[in-house]
Amino acid sequence: MTADALQAYTHSYLNGVPTFVYLPEEIWPEEWKGIYTPGVDKPVCRLVRALYGHVDSGGHWERLNFGAIFNEGSERVAHWPGCFWHPVHKLFLVVYVDDYCMSGTVQNVKDMYARLAASVEMEEPEPKERFLGCEHRVHEECYADEQNILVHGPGVSSGKTLEELNALSLIH
Repeated sequence: MTADALQAYTHSYLNGVPTFVYLPEEIWPEEWKGIYTPGVDKPVCRLVRALYGHVDSGGHWERLNFGAIFNEGSERVAHWPGCFWHPVHKLFLVVYVDDYCMSGTVQNVKDMYARLAASVEMEEPEPKERFLGCEHRVHEECYADEQNILVHGPGVSSGKTLEELNALSLIH
């Protein structure tokens, strides 16, 4: 299932070097009218929230976003930036800026999206066939069997237990 964060960067505060922005007349606060002359004055205000296009916004958004993911118990996948594994709920999450794609059992995915939405405002998750230009298909026959061996389909096995796959240093 996929979901998008709504106005992602503006969830995070812009820290560091103060940044000031010019406000166009059409969005001036009411109290500015009569103080400043339209077409002549160009009042500015301090930018408090991260805004798309600001050089530091991506880093502030990433810290907020990834912090929410870590707080829910997910771990980074080694060598795959933006990929996370939740060892308890067996969820795999890919994050690209404000786009999320999560796999796992339907209920676990819905529950995790609900918990993440408490920190980051996002759309309702929904099944999609495409994510970041890639086609996605659900394969119901992929599961772990009685010996905890990953099975990809009828009679097709990786021959490795989930613990052995985890030990390959892909997940830490």
